Amino acid sequence: MKLSVRLLIFSLLVVSNPICYSLDEEIPYRIGSGDQLRITIIGRHDYKVQEELKVKESGEILPSIMKKSFHVAGLTLAEVDQILTGILAEDYIVDPEVMVEISQYNSHKVLVIGEVRHPGEVVLESETLAIKDLVIRLGGPVGDLNKTLVVIRAETAGDPEILQLDQVLMDSSINPVSVRSNDIVYIVSKTKDLPLNDLDSVVYVFGQIANPGLLPYSNNLTALTAILNAGNFTREAAPGRTVVKRRKDGEIHTINVDLNEVMSGGDKSKDIPVLPGDIIYVPRAIF
Repeated sequence: MKLSVRLLIFSLLVVSNPICYSLDEEIPYRIGSGDQLRITIIGRHDYKVQEELKVKESGEILPSIMKKSFHVAGLTLAEVDQILTGILAEDYIVDPEVMVEISQYNSHKVLVIGEVRHPGEVVLESETLAIKDLVIRLGGPVGDLNKTLVVIRAETAGDPEILQLDQVLMDSSINPVSVRSNDIVYIVSKTKDLPLNDLDSVVYVFGQIANPGLLPYSNNLTALTAILNAGNFTREAAPGRTVVKRRKDGEIHTINVDLNEVMSGGDKSKDIPVLPGDIIYVPRAIF
């Protein structure tokens, strides 16, 4: 298929589906730390209370009517409804009616880096999101569709998954290629020489960096020296909010690194050593 036709198809996708990422009806969303719940409790004698509760880092919430918090992280809305109804009926209210909703999603995130118009972290409102919809939501790729997708899965310890962007965008199957919480998507032009057979031997440096991309791993490499090797921060960078994404034991861990303190105060202990396969991301400063 010629490039012009591919671009036409992509343009039609963007126009018809600007932010298409509806909830996955088959896989219920599981609550995580940082999500905000809207809980409505109704009882006898016109008792009614509605409140917004943010899920703590411990995964718990504490409704004002209760004396003890309970764990909700990892549960579905239906499960929280059932558990909360049981607790209230046993110790607090006769015949309670409970409704639990998510008023703000914060826990499930995917990091998208590379040649896309609006790179950064994307909050998911479902357990899975088609990569096609993810790319469209971020404004599409920079330039043409002649790009490679490198998907680093949070839940598997195997090699990154290599896909072709044009094929993913035109995939009309019922079960398209999707991402889940903590996955990382790297979009890069096919013309760039990627070490596709050995992506775990490099360090990824992205965000507000002069020359973002891949760096060969070397001993004694730290977050700051990796950024300096990639051309240093841009003027819009927020070094104090630098994060390092690291895959370990089948999970992707986020390490916050305040490089402002390293550079201004000389506290080199906060400049962490990086490991092969680490992703260093410097966000844009908030003005």
